Amino acid sequence: MSQETPPSARLQRVLLVDDEDALRVLLELAVRDIGGLDTLACATCREAREQVAVFQPDLLVVDVQLPDGDGLDLVDALTAGATPPGPPAVLLTARPDAIADRAARMGSVAGVLAKPFDPMTLSQTLDQLWRDWSASRHA
Repeated sequence: MSQETPPSARLQRVLLVDDEDALRVLLELAVRDIGGLDTLACATCREAREQVAVFQPDLLVVDVQLPDGDGLDLVDALTAGATPPGPPAVLLTARPDAIADRAARMGSVAGVLAKPFDPMTLSQTLDQLWRDWSASRHA
């Protein structure tokens, strides 16, 4: 897992987790092709668990509803109690109000984004959420 990053560093590696093929492709297009970030896309919790240590992302972007588990539980499993600390996560959901309270209690959640999102500005939004989360850890 990536180590805690100072707020001055740049977001570089993003692990994308979404089970919908079309949305996963759109996420990759928005983050890799438009945003210029290194990405790895996964379709399941199992695949994300297998890839996170190998890929060592700076940020996780995780759909809340996955076929083999809950995205919030996945984030908790990948980040809580990890040494060094795991990367923060941004949650994707069609119903952000439904998870806002639970996400706010999770120290590893940098933000919650509603679907649909703007692919042209997604990488900028992720970078800002990541910087804000990093800065709050170094305050």
